[in-house]
Amino acid sequence: MHNFSLYIINIHLPALYCTPAHQEGLFNVTGIISFGDSTVDTGNNNFFVNLGKADFPPYGRDFPGGVATGRFCNGKLVADYIADAMGFPYSLPFLDPNAHGEAILTGINFASSGSGWNPDTSNILNVKTLDNQVEWFKSYKNEVISLVGEENGNKLINDALYFVSTGANDYIDHFLIYVTPPPLYDTLPQLQANLLGNAKQHLQEIYDLGARRIGVSGVPAVGCLPFQITLQGNGSTDCVGFLNELAVQFNSELQIQLEQWINDMPEATIFYIDSYTSLLDAFNNPAKYGFTETRKACCGSGYLEAGILCNEATPGTCTDANPFLFWDGFHPTTHFYKILADDIMNSGRYPFVP
Repeated sequence: MHNFSLYIINIHLPALYCTPAHQEGLFNVTGIISFGDSTVDTGNNNFFVNLGKADFPPYGRDFPGGVATGRFCNGKLVADYIADAMGFPYSLPFLDPNAHGEAILTGINFASSGSGWNPDTSNILNVKTLDNQVEWFKSYKNEVISLVGEENGNKLINDALYFVSTGANDYIDHFLIYVTPPPLYDTLPQLQANLLGNAKQHLQEIYDLGARRIGVSGVPAVGCLPFQITLQGNGSTDCVGFLNELAVQFNSELQIQLEQWINDMPEATIFYIDSYTSLLDAFNNPAKYGFTETRKACCGSGYLEAGILCNEATPGTCTDANPFLFWDGFHPTTHFYKILADDIMNSGRYPFVP
């Protein structure tokens, strides 16, 4: 008899916000731990040389204190809003010098913007791979146990809520390097198989280290990103269809594979987060969610800028990001992330409530 459960969380927006209420008694969660890319990175890339940084304005202008923390957003990310709902502080990036002692006992963040399931994806921006992130997790676990003892430390690790959010860069970077899609279709099954193999490896590794409740995000609707529409939309204002089809194919296979990985993770509860449907629906039906602009991002011209190209000197940046679905050419606004987080917290199927 296996204790493994697979939750498929389909996002049907909007939903009422969950009243903050901490905590371990209500949610049976000891903290929030994240792996992945810029959708969850809270600032690890600030602390080493790479090309995937967001530690400068106007990034973070709507974050508490107006600080550019390294989040690729104007404000909070999904995990930040979930931390608010649970009464936890925001997880520090693992590489932050302050990420030691009591500050790490309610979670940590291992994500590195620009990374993917495939380690080769990280090489493009010289960022940290999931292999690196798992090694950080090992060090983190050892420090937690040194702080509170083996029994309590293992409980903190076992009872934390884990998010693994990555995969978009694997497809985005593939088609930035190889721009013309038709000749590549012969290689796409191999690409998908590679990504799924890496997903299995890394989920198994964090499970073996003690993770038991793991949220795995699918690839979002990458064809709807302003950057992609500009480069590959052929003048259209609609999402790039073939890129979205690839995301759908990967997500479908990922859900199938998660069910097949049961035997190797018998004590795990894995919940799949359908970020694809939420982003696509917000793009196609913006008024439902309070958006008025989906084709252009807030930063700069709204068509391409991200990272270093989205800075204080970039002309054209909007004064109010709330009506925009996208903050920069690749990343949603905090408005969208809050909607996604609210729905996760109110879906009625999340596995971190007893």
